[in-house]
Amino acid sequence: MILLAVLWALPVGACGQTTKGESNLPPNIVRLSPYVSVGYSPERSGMLYGGLNLRYLSDLKSKEISSFDFAADISLNLSVGASASGIHYSPKGRFVIDWGAGYDYSPIQFWGVENIGQAKDAPSTSLTSHKLKVKGDFLYRDIRSGIYIGPIAGLDFYRNAKVADSSFVIGLAPEELDLFTGLHFIWDKRDNMVYPTRGVCMDLLQRFFFPLRGGTETFYNTTALLDVYIPAWKGAVFMLDFYGDFVYGNAPWMMWPLLGQDSHLRGYYNGRYREKNLFSAQLEFRQKIKEIHAIVVWGGAGWMFHDVKSFNVNTVLPTVGLGYRLNVGGFVLHIDFGVGREWQNSLTAGFSASF
Repeated sequence: MILLAVLWALPVGACGQTTKGESNLPPNIVRLSPYVSVGYSPERSGMLYGGLNLRYLSDLKSKEISSFDFAADISLNLSVGASASGIHYSPKGRFVIDWGAGYDYSPIQFWGVENIGQAKDAPSTSLTSHKLKVKGDFLYRDIRSGIYIGPIAGLDFYRNAKVADSSFVIGLAPEELDLFTGLHFIWDKRDNMVYPTRGVCMDLLQRFFFPLRGGTETFYNTTALLDVYIPAWKGAVFMLDFYGDFVYGNAPWMMWPLLGQDSHLRGYYNGRYREKNLFSAQLEFRQKIKEIHAIVVWGGAGWMFHDVKSFNVNTVLPTVGLGYRLNVGGFVLHIDFGVGREWQNSLTAGFSASF
């Protein structure tokens, strides 16, 4: 299968990624699908992306689809990346192993840290970095309640390879290697993982980081996500999205949350703002048109702050936007154009299991 799209993105560990999926695979069948994609994003410029997707049943009577994905990409700005991930269901579906590993080498624009008050045209520099992430979840699953809970462990590595203007990183550590462990909780009562029309999905992740290189002190990270889907008239769905990413303790700057994801606060360059704490709320509306097509509109706001004392409601980061959805073979092609503070804007597009 060959897919031509702006961007292919399969998020690992997001809300509901380890949820029920009705199998369309006949017994004893393993399905292998190669894919290739070309695309563009503000952070990576033009990009060629390809990989393999393997789907299989761990039990002949199972309705759960286990999967393995491998992907690699190269961009015109000389970014390169590779990742492998998988979700494996135990034969009776009581346990789930959700794992992923990825490496990324890329130059990005860097505005420094603690820069929420900066204007749109604030000076920046080019920062080229190595990133390596490995993680594994082992989750107990209660099928009836939709609850998943279990430990998570992994490592994160970050190193600055080159910075065009060294004044932007004075006093900032150039490298960090951390082991982490923690607890992951998911409650997913959506009617469909790929294209939900009703239900609730909650994802809570608490991690404890232990520096092996770069830092000397243990630090912590809490990530919380709540999505509520409310059906309206025929083909219409409202989604409320609440997202928080909080880092506390003596955490290195490269582990701080970034603004501008493809789901939360679209309309900003990913990494335009960087702080220790991020909270956002968003209302999105989707209207289906002719079965596989849909349009979306959204509005939301977010806040980034160093600590509770420094929180300022006036530093709000708004976002509004318009998008298009195309449901293709179990994945959703999304093309979104968002506008943010001081008319900052961003185009994001790709295939993903998202609203």
